[in-house]
Amino acid sequence: MYTLPPKKAKEFVEVTAKKLEMNQEFVQDAIDFYWKEVRKSLSELRSPRIVVANFGSFQIKHWKLEDQVKIYENHLKKYNPENMTFQKHKLKEDVEGRLKCVIKMVEMVEHDSQKRKIVKQKRYANQTENNMEEPEGDLSGNQE
Repeated sequence: MYTLPPKKAKEFVEVTAKKLEMNQEFVQDAIDFYWKEVRKSLSELRSPRIVVANFGSFQIKHWKLEDQVKIYENHLKKYNPENMTFQKHKLKEDVEGRLKCVIKMVEMVEHDSQKRKIVKQKRYANQTENNMEEPEGDLSGNQE
């Protein structure tokens, strides 16, 4: 089986710039900005699901979040108030901020999961109601 070699982003920039009759630098800046925002959205946990048009969707794994919460909580237990320096205090604040962010994402994932369950229940309830036959009497043949 023959596979085509992957194209470089620069090849797309040139073709797109010509097609749109725009400057190549502007097209490159727009592409760079778009992918920078996608990476930020993923790394900063902005949403439980990120959809990239014509590329796919990325969904956060809830069990990884739970593991991360445990890691941060264990890390915070190591800070002893008696031995705190300014540097350790700053590190502790950073870990606490990350923990809050992850906990917020856990809540968002749970909320998203509940919404999907409700939609699924409504969809299947409608299908069941529409597919049910009307009762025609007793199965043994006795008519009442």
